[in-house]
Amino acid sequence: MEVTVKGETLIMMLDTGAGDSVLCESRVNDRLKNRGMRSVEKLGHVRGGNYVKRVELHGASLGSEALGRITAIMVESPGLEALGLDGILALRSLKHSQVHFDFQSRLLSWRE
Repeated sequence: MEVTVKGETLIMMLDTGAGDSVLCESRVNDRLKNRGMRSVEKLGHVRGGNYVKRVELHGASLGSEALGRITAIMVESPGLEALGLDGILALRSLKHSQVHFDFQSRLLSWRE
């Protein structure tokens, strides 16, 4: 799906089980130079931990629907790159209680 941030289109996959939205740093870093950096967190990993950046994207929209601010984790992801994706949009980023997927019509709708 296409998510627009400050006029820049990001190709993202919607993940209904993701706890956080994720952005592929190598794909979006140069395109979103004015993104807001909220903090740096250390996430646990079997090799001792990786540092990741948590960023806020202001003015995001999905189609004509304003999403407002999206918080995402910036990572290096060869897997996302190989798929041609800029990131993963967590379902909770839609901030609505009911989401409907119409796979035949390729439509996504939501309401509070």
